[in-house]
Amino acid sequence: MKILVTGAAGFLGQQLVRALAARPSGIPHFTSIVAADLAAGAFVDQGVAITAQNYRTGTIRGDRGGIAITASVRTLPDGRIEVKFDQAGATNSDPNLVHRISESYDRRMGR
Repeated sequence: MKILVTGAAGFLGQQLVRALAARPSGIPHFTSIVAADLAAGAFVDQGVAITAQNYRTGTIRGDRGGIAITASVRTLPDGRIEVKFDQAGATNSDPNLVHRISESYDRRMGR
């Protein structure tokens, strides 16, 4: 079973995701938490302007200083959810931007 948390980028949504990630007793077994809007929040954390979001395809695009960032959310064959961040463009100006976005996403997921 997967749990979809809408509004996970907000204060209450973040608290809910963190609580679920702790796997409290009394909650039925689940395989993953889907919180795509947390990827968008990670963009904002690092000053990336979001230029497009398509939750149907699981893609978020943004830009900061000529660096294009893409987040892709997809379901793996085993049912787990993968969130992948890529960067292109003027990456020499901030080569660690995509790494910081990934770290922001992990913090938002309570990892």
